[in-house]
Amino acid sequence: NRFQQQIENLTITLQRSLNRYTDLLSFLSDHYRVSQPVPRQTFEQFVARSLQVYPGIQALEWAPVVNQQDRRAFEQTVREEGFSTFQIQELGADNRLLSAGNRAYYIPVTYIAPLAGNEAALGFDLNSSETRLAAIEPARDSGEIQATGRIRLVQEQRDQYGFLVVLPLYRSGAVPATLADRQAEFDGLLVGVFRIADVVEETLADLSYEIDFAIHDQNAPPDSQFLGHYDAKTQALLGTTPSPSEAQGQRTQTLCLDSAACIRTLNAAQRQWRLEFLPAATYPLSASYGTWATLLTGLLLTGSLVLFLRSLQTELSRSRALSELKQRFFSMASHELRTPLSTILLTAESLDTHSGELSEEQRQRHTRRIHITAQQMSQQITDLLTLTRAEAGRLDFNPELLAVTPFCQQVIQEMQPGISQTIRLTSSTDTRAFWDKKLMRSLLTNLIANAAKYSPANTPIQVRLSQHQQRAILQVSDQGIGIPAAEQIDVQTAFRRGSNVGDIEGTGLGLALTKQLVDLHGGTVNVTSKQGTGSVFTVRLPPQRWIEAAKQVPQAVVPEPIVGRIVLLEDQEDSAGIICDMLTAAEYQVIWVIEGSQVIEQVELLQPMAVIVNINLTSANGQDIIKSLRRHASARRVRVLALVDDADSPQATQARLSGADDVLAKPILPDRLLAAVNSLAAMR
Repeated sequence: NRFQQQIENLTITLQRSLNRYTDLLSFLSDHYRVSQPVPRQTFEQFVARSLQVYPGIQALEWAPVVNQQDRRAFEQTVREEGFSTFQIQELGADNRLLSAGNRAYYIPVTYIAPLAGNEAALGFDLNSSETRLAAIEPARDSGEIQATGRIRLVQEQRDQYGFLVVLPLYRSGAVPATLADRQAEFDGLLVGVFRIADVVEETLADLSYEIDFAIHDQNAPPDSQFLGHYDAKTQALLGTTPSPSEAQGQRTQTLCLDSAACIRTLNAAQRQWRLEFLPAATYPLSASYGTWATLLTGLLLTGSLVLFLRSLQTELSRSRALSELKQRFFSMASHELRTPLSTILLTAESLDTHSGELSEEQRQRHTRRIHITAQQMSQQITDLLTLTRAEAGRLDFNPELLAVTPFCQQVIQEMQPGISQTIRLTSSTDTRAFWDKKLMRSLLTNLIANAAKYSPANTPIQVRLSQHQQRAILQVSDQGIGIPAAEQIDVQTAFRRGSNVGDIEGTGLGLALTKQLVDLHGGTVNVTSKQGTGSVFTVRLPPQRWIEAAKQVPQAVVPEPIVGRIVLLEDQEDSAGIICDMLTAAEYQVIWVIEGSQVIEQVELLQPMAVIVNINLTSANGQDIIKSLRRHASARRVRVLALVDDADSPQATQARLSGADDVLAKPILPDRLLAAVNSLAAMR
């Protein structure tokens, strides 16, 4: 039923999010494996992007193994790096930090990012904490990532638990084959410190199911299992479990037929988290259960036939209505174009006939009128052609790396002189994005012009820019006439306008065009509106179109770039982000695609010079995708680089046989990646 499907969706979403967080340490370990030693500044630069993208991170840390005889020299080395009071510490009986006592070896937190707010953890000996040792020792002995039980973070400002995830590092780089070797070669830990409530709330921010749930750690002692209670109404993870209401109890009895029906399990780095779901007090129940269902079955079967016939009639009526709307549109378009054309002709004739009688000010006013009217007419024609081409799939799409806030500022500055309302821009991000400059200009222009058309002259138009979960968010809000609730879906359909527009002129194309342009960028557009109060249009662009400003790759490892366009097929977000950063810093234009089924479409649309394919996709077969590229006429000339585990493996051979021009073995290093891509570019 619907409730069961929704709790499955919640479970899958939470599991994916936990995997994203724990996978961060795997990517960090790849960096350590090939870049020993890692300087402090390099560590901070490498994790900076993750700290921005993952709001549930409290800190990412590196803690090496320090033998007792090396302790003094180690502490002095760190002090010379600018931490004059650094020492290896442990918690005393009163929970205050003090100098660590003597033990065979220490595992002090040495690198920590961000440092601000986490200063107390610098130098803390993880080997002195029983809670942490319960995860460290299994991780060391197995070579696998391991989570701790719940902990109270010293820095925490709200009522929530945290947990640590540790990944062992070994001197040889790879995980040794035997237990004895793993214990002997243990060299330190990579540590992720995560806040449970922030992880859960970020994950479910875009879901609005009326379902509460509690989280328990099944590997912890009974008195330490509770991790939090999610309240769907506030979309917050609470530190206590509220008593279920009578309405919740009734709904739980109806929707959870037995105790196991509404329980699911998450894997949190070798620990099992139990999710106990229950419907919120406001969860809508389906029509009658029980004995009445049997009596109504016959009526429902009969009614379904009636509904089917009625749906056919409704579809026919819609087709007729759409035809009438199109006819009305051509009439409106004719009027909309004829009116400005008449204005231009009459004004030009007046200038020509009465030029000698007009003052300089009058001539300038006539000239401005012609200019402004011609611009409006040109925009109307452009919108009509753009919408037609977009619907036919023939609209050119040429994304380029844009600084988002300056771009929107420029568009607003160009529009402000022609609009009586004040346009206010608020931005909380300085990120760059891959947008089609021309199409995004049209999109923003349409939204602002639409807000201005239906708003009083003395009210502001607010444009807001932000970033959430790697999505670019653009909001345009006004204080205009609003849109009737029943019509808010229809206004994004071509030729449809709100019933309350009155005599305000328009063709019903602006919002339809906006939706087409957002769809082309792979995003969504939503409207929130109240009649008589105003409207808010929210555009969200997904990860494959949103890439943060790349950090500079050291000049020593960046070959001379050959500028070109690249499509990257990778369904692991962190790996894709790192590759995008490397290539963007070398002035390549990268379009990230998550789904293998979208590659052919993107290649046809973008005509890239190369496609990079991860052979080990979780959602598709990388070999089959390369074969599809080679079979498709529009992609045969595109160079293909396959990412494989080992350049000499059968996997690499099969990738070449499938049609890959070259293969690149993991881990992906900047110089090797750029050399491979530049080599592909030279083949063209």
